[in-house]
Amino acid sequence: MALLADIVSGDDLYVVVVRLGFFLAGPLLLTFIAQRLYFHPLSKYPGPWLNALSPIPEVLAIVAGRQHAYHRKLHERYGPVVRASPNELIFCGADAWDDIYGNKPGKPDMEKAPIQAGGLPQGIPARALTLAPWEDHVRQRKAFAYPFSNTALLQQEPLVQKHVAKLIAELQKLAEGDRPVNIAAWLTYTTFDMIGELCFAEPFGCLDQGQSTEWAQCVVNIANAGMYEQATRRIAGVGTRLQKFLAKWCIPKEFARWRQDHFAKSKEKTMRRIADTDRDHKDFLYFVLKNNEAKSLLSELEIVMNTALFIGAGSDTTALMLTSWANMMLRNPSSYQKLVAEVRGSLRSVQDITWQNVKDLEYLGAVSNEVFRICAPVPTNLCRVVPPEGAAIDGKFVPGGTTVSVSPWAATHLDINWVDPLSFRPERWLGEGGGKYGRDKKHASQPFSYGPRGCIGKNLSQIEQRLIICHLLYHFDMSNPTVGGGKEKDWEMEIAADKNKLWDLEDDMRHMKAWLVWQKPDLWVKLKEVER
Repeated sequence: MALLADIVSGDDLYVVVVRLGFFLAGPLLLTFIAQRLYFHPLSKYPGPWLNALSPIPEVLAIVAGRQHAYHRKLHERYGPVVRASPNELIFCGADAWDDIYGNKPGKPDMEKAPIQAGGLPQGIPARALTLAPWEDHVRQRKAFAYPFSNTALLQQEPLVQKHVAKLIAELQKLAEGDRPVNIAAWLTYTTFDMIGELCFAEPFGCLDQGQSTEWAQCVVNIANAGMYEQATRRIAGVGTRLQKFLAKWCIPKEFARWRQDHFAKSKEKTMRRIADTDRDHKDFLYFVLKNNEAKSLLSELEIVMNTALFIGAGSDTTALMLTSWANMMLRNPSSYQKLVAEVRGSLRSVQDITWQNVKDLEYLGAVSNEVFRICAPVPTNLCRVVPPEGAAIDGKFVPGGTTVSVSPWAATHLDINWVDPLSFRPERWLGEGGGKYGRDKKHASQPFSYGPRGCIGKNLSQIEQRLIICHLLYHFDMSNPTVGGGKEKDWEMEIAADKNKLWDLEDDMRHMKAWLVWQKPDLWVKLKEVER
């Protein structure tokens, strides 16, 4: 370089170096673009050219909290399989659920994608059910199988009923004032108290305080941190120095604090419950601690990790479904009246509201299924990795190492799978085949995910939801805050009704964001206690 400087002036040397850089980089860049667009193993799959070159479009959708909407639009334009990132395919066909998440006898199941796995405090050598490698997952699932079985859940029903009764008592007080009630908040208080009692025999105390506790609010926010971390992995790889740098400097510090606080508090409560082995309280750990085989399958740290998981997965998701149900009832008065007639016609007293009596209510089941289809608590993708030998997904061969997932929002909101997909129609779930909705592919709706890694708490969630719904409809008439009133404007009602517009279904819930789960706004209702 010194010799070159002797014969080329300073300014000319700069120009030479820059031109040389472009001369060398140009072919490399063109080669990179050509490889990604035309010679990559996924080049035959449709999708935007920019997505084939870079993960940035997907990252922007994730960070914006609108991945669900972005994927629906991609599928609407490009079809049932789309190349969403350079090495990633997304699907919306009903059969893809089986192919990606289903059990495959004699074949390896698809592991969690590295871009999505992670999220543990540094230095902790264990993972909970959702993120554990396959062999660890099977072992842990076996240990927790009985606590989540129907037999055990029936023994836990009195714990659930206790908190529902507390909810109803609080709502009765609020209904006396003839003012709008933030039903989203009260449902959240209830589900958090329930899961606290079921995990370590101690409710959060939300119903007693009439407000969310700091810990409960921390749990709601944790999903944000996980999706932001996923974004850094997509850009910089998994565990690289750049990824760690981005995670440290681009993710708000309170995200890490929320996760650390949740883990620390979960550990404290869980260890206290483990030490109290003689306590006759039918929570999850009661059944684990009483079962020698289950105890032998789990380390104390794995028990702690899973109780922390259950707190997060079993609280806000259930509250989201229940709030979505209330929103659907306000927007669909004919469906609301049908459901009221079924509940009040079948359940003659409070004592009749038991799981045994409500589990087979036909229209209640149809409404529940349709709420899950229209607004599942988790509308974002759960990524897997195709094993080295490749796999057939929705009739197409996908090479090994590809990241794949079903787009749950697209799968439930496109006419490839449903008749009139954007309308709330519980009737589509009544009867099998034939009729207007005979071509609906009901398997496309999997709100609890699917297969051996599907949600272990599905049965518990169903019990909680249906008992709460039946108690609410038995005790109260529910209406939109704008209904009724005198000639003068009731500004409190007007403000409440205006806030409810955030739950508008148009344009993929355009006012709401989802980082793994929905960020739930307030929902206001008028409650009038039923006179008997």
